[in-house]
Amino acid sequence: MILPPLNDQACLGSITDVVRGLVTERDPTLVALAATLATPAEAIRWMRALPQRDDTGAPNDGPKVDACAPPQRLRLPAPDPNCVERAALYLVLGEFLDPAPARRLATIDTPLGRHTLPVERERPVVLDPRVARNCAHAGVDAVAGAALPTALDESAAWVTRIAAEPLAQLPGGARRLRNGQVALVSVAGGAPVPPTLADDAATVLALAAREATRWGDAGRAVVARVVRAVVDLADATTGRTRALVRPTDLDARNGLELRIGRYRLRPAVAETLRAALRTLGKVGTEVGPTVIQTTLATMGVTPPMLGIFEQELNREGLTLGPIARPAPPLHAFAALSGDAIAQRHRERAGTP
Repeated sequence: MILPPLNDQACLGSITDVVRGLVTERDPTLVALAATLATPAEAIRWMRALPQRDDTGAPNDGPKVDACAPPQRLRLPAPDPNCVERAALYLVLGEFLDPAPARRLATIDTPLGRHTLPVERERPVVLDPRVARNCAHAGVDAVAGAALPTALDESAAWVTRIAAEPLAQLPGGARRLRNGQVALVSVAGGAPVPPTLADDAATVLALAAREATRWGDAGRAVVARVVRAVVDLADATTGRTRALVRPTDLDARNGLELRIGRYRLRPAVAETLRAALRTLGKVGTEVGPTVIQTTLATMGVTPPMLGIFEQELNREGLTLGPIARPAPPLHAFAALSGDAIAQRHRERAGTP
């Protein structure tokens, strides 16, 4: 079922009319193409493998949809489609292969610029391999005004989903994702992260924290909610704690401090984060250092700051331990640990 477009009604509405006409007329070329693909999933794989040729606006590069500004090229099918042609073609092929799901067009903002894609069952179908799936999801959520989850179980599921894309690029990523999902489902049910899954849970949370920035403050809040639950349960059930961050009587400007021995580090903390950060007052030993690093980063305590602080502590025989430890060199066996991989991804992305 083809619905009206999610946005950009003039342009995408005209393209939707063209698509509906091709479906109604059962264009023989497109019917034959659908028969060779057999399923929508196969159509997606085939279209992602096609070379990309952007529409540069050349007047003779057509046919064009004049209702768009600027006019958009629309060849169906095309051997080297742009994003508009991919999206429109998928709507046609989807109707021939499986007409039940609701499908529509949408145009979103991405780091590569404006991008048109199909939305199926309210989720983006990513046909251009240059576009990250999380980027597409965040863009469609923004256009649709979709609310992010607030319940802990739904938040844990969302965190796992957005961590799946970067984890797929890591050694053992599928296993780590499964373990992290089991751990976070356990947390949502009121049980602490099992010690054997703590490293993988920390990796999922760290990568989700990076990906959540695509959704802005609302996305970061979802990850923070899950991190708080992980830390609270570890604190409540283990009885083994490590005093790292302590609420103090400082004024609202400082709010919290990192204290070891006589050293203090007082980052400025936004009022909206203060309650969440107090959960790090006591951290169970099962919680990986990545979780702690990620939450400290939301306070403005970045890995370079921790490194400087660690050097000062070392002069007096004190240490932050694994929390301040940088990611090991790529050639080291230690670089294969989940904590190290997550830390390295954050460093490469320039995010905590």
